[in-house]
Order: sequence, then C-alpha cells, then structure tokens
Amino acid sequence: MTRSKNVIAASDVRTAKALYAQIQANRASFDPQYRLAHEPSGWRIDHLRYACISHPKQHLQPKFDPERSPSILPAIHLYMHFLDCALPIFHTLLLREPALFLRETPSEPRVWLYPEPLLDLTAEQKSRTWTSLGEIGKEVVWVVGVADEDGLKPRDEGMTYSLWDRPLHDTGLAGHGSRITTNLTMMQAVENSANSEDQKLHMFNLAVLWLHEMAHAVANAVLPWTAATGRQELFVGPRSSTSEDGFEVEDRLFGGRFVECHKLILNTPMVLQEWPDVVTLRSYQKSGEPILTRGTSERLTREWTVEWKVEPNYWKRMFEEDFWRNDLMVGRSNALWPAKNVGVLRKFVSRALTEEEEETLEREMEIEGYERRRNDLFVRKGLVFEMEAMYESDGDETDDTDSDGIEDVEMGELEDTEMTEAD
Repeated sequence: MTRSKNVIAASDVRTAKALYAQIQANRASFDPQYRLAHEPSGWRIDHLRYACISHPKQHLQPKFDPERSPSILPAIHLYMHFLDCALPIFHTLLLREPALFLRETPSEPRVWLYPEPLLDLTAEQKSRTWTSLGEIGKEVVWVVGVADEDGLKPRDEGMTYSLWDRPLHDTGLAGHGSRITTNLTMMQAVENSANSEDQKLHMFNLAVLWLHEMAHAVANAVLPWTAATGRQELFVGPRSSTSEDGFEVEDRLFGGRFVECHKLILNTPMVLQEWPDVVTLRSYQKSGEPILTRGTSERLTREWTVEWKVEPNYWKRMFEEDFWRNDLMVGRSNALWPAKNVGVLRKFVSRALTEEEEETLEREMEIEGYERRRNDLFVRKGLVFEMEAMYESDGDETDDTDSDGIEDVEMGELEDTEMTEAD
C-alpha cells in the first residue's frame, strides 16, 4: 500500500472509530443503569422547571407558513404512518454501526455500508429510535419553495439541504440539521383537486415525498461531515443497490417508486416502477450529482422496465384509520406493497428490444407468474383483464423516452458486486 493510501486509510479509520464510539455512547445513554446514574438530584426534583412533555413524533411533523400551505393535515397523518413503518430502517441508520469502504484516493467519497435493517423492532428499540428521530426533527426547517427561486428545478418535487450551522453534536449525532423544501406545485395540487379522490392521490404523493426527504435528513444527521471529510454516501443495508437513500427507503417500504402513468391502457393515474432505473441514474449523473451503485450491471443498465398498475383503492384506504389499526400486516417487510397484477412494458429507448433483452424479459415474467398479452401487457396468470381489448393500438405509444425529458447518455461499465458511480 502506498504512503498516500496509508494516510487515507488512517484518516478513515479514525473517522469510523469516532462514529462507532458515538453510536455506542448513544446506545448506552438509553440503558437503565446509565439513566439511573444520571438521575436529577433531590434539589432539582424539588425545584422542577416547566417543560412541555410531548412525543418525539411531534418534532417530525412538517411545519409550514399557514398562508402558503393548504389544508394538508391528512397528508401529514399519512406521512407519520409511513415513518412508523420505516422505523426499522431509521433504527439501523441511527443506532447500528456501519462498515466503511476503503478508498483509493482522497477525491473519492467516504462510503458507509449499514447492516440490513431488522424486520421489526422491540418496544424499547422503537422508543430509542423515535427519541433520536425527534432530536433530528427539532433541527429540520420546513419550507415551501418555488422552482428556479428556492434551489428547486422545475421537475423537483422537493429537496433536502444539510444546514452546516445546525450541528447535532449535543444530541449525540455526528452530522447536521436539514432544510426540507416542498415544491409549491405539490401543495397547490392538493388545494386545486377536482374531487376528494384526486385530493387523496395528491396528499398520498406529498406523504411519500416527505418520507423520502426525511430519509435524506436522517443521513445528513448521522454522517460526520466536515469541510475536510467532503462528500459522503451510504447504502441502507447490503441489499441496497444505490446510495440514493430516499429512493432506497421508498423501495423497501413500497416495493419500488410511484410515478405518473403514461400508458392509457392501464387506466390509472399512478404506477409502481422498479428501482433503480437507468433513466433516473442518468438524470442524476447529468445534473452533477451521480448516484453510487453496487450489484449486477445488467439490472442497472436496462433500457426497459415494467410499470405496474396501482389501483386507486390502494392509496384511498390509507386515509382510513381502520386500515392502520386492523388491516396492516405488522412485521411484514412488504406490508405496504401494492399488488402487482397488471403491468405494461416501458422502454427508455425508441428502438425495439434486442433478442437478448426480450428473452430476459420473458424469462423473468414467466418465473414471477405472468403471461404476456398484446400491447406489451403482463397479467398475472389466471387473472381476467378486459381493458386490453379497448386499446389495441396502445402498444405503439412513443412516450417511452420523451416523458422523462431526459436525453440518452452513455452508461459506464458496472462490474458485478463492485461499487461505482452511475454515469
């Protein structure tokens, strides 16, 4: 190992040790023996100061200027339910020790690999995680932004920035607070909905967006960033194929990403799309914020995907408390995944799929229990789907590349199980 690599390794080891010590101290602070040793004195008990006692969840709720935010209380409630379901992921990021990848040069980002999140948490683990999340929530600034004025691009639904002037060291975290910006158009969509069903769809989208951005805020809070350390990335468990923690949390919670439907044959406003997809990877690369990837190159460079129809009842029922009290299968990692009964092929290029691509597609769909029908539909075997006959000409739609507004760029070589930047 060269001298420069030794210096990098030594620096990274010191950083990792400091982070591990902080995590261990945080875990110890929840131990009953630790709390007993830090009980307030008799004098303090006799001279109590007024304090507003509340659940840490309250610090995680979006807070907006009332004049700029519509009536979005149901969206906030739904977002809090999503946080509850994602608690095992946040528990891992906050209270478990990650591994640090070795770097070759100082210009490379530090990359942390976290353990696989637990399927479920004990009551004590949940309490500890909520407490830590609440500390992060206290240092999150919520704003409503306008594209091209508040750091948002026209296509951005929202974004999260780390606030370097809000260190979280006093709360036992190595990082900083965050500013979460919600695009005004997302709020206006709720306000301008034609009916209650449309409104629920837009509120559902808001709740998913806030979950995504809070994942970024947690990453900002746990990683020990300084001007000297530079860029850092993380993978939310060994199964994660990208460093985009917001989409990785969505993928684990919902089985993919929700995107607008452009295929009339599905007759739905929203579909579930596999994550990651080559178009999004290219988009981030083009914007100068490349996403790190790991895993097999074939899945990360596919010029096609299958978009799955999401039935309106899927999101509508989530606004009913009975769903969360009675219907949700607690402890199941896929409890919130929509049913994948009907899907349609979506190509990211204007050409036809190659023979090899067609074989891969057919093989995977056959293994998963789907049969291919006309118009590039994939229907679960034995399911009756009558809509396809109404749209016999739909199979030649040409929105595959234009709907994302992203030009094709070349993807670099991705080696199996090797971490690299998507380009």
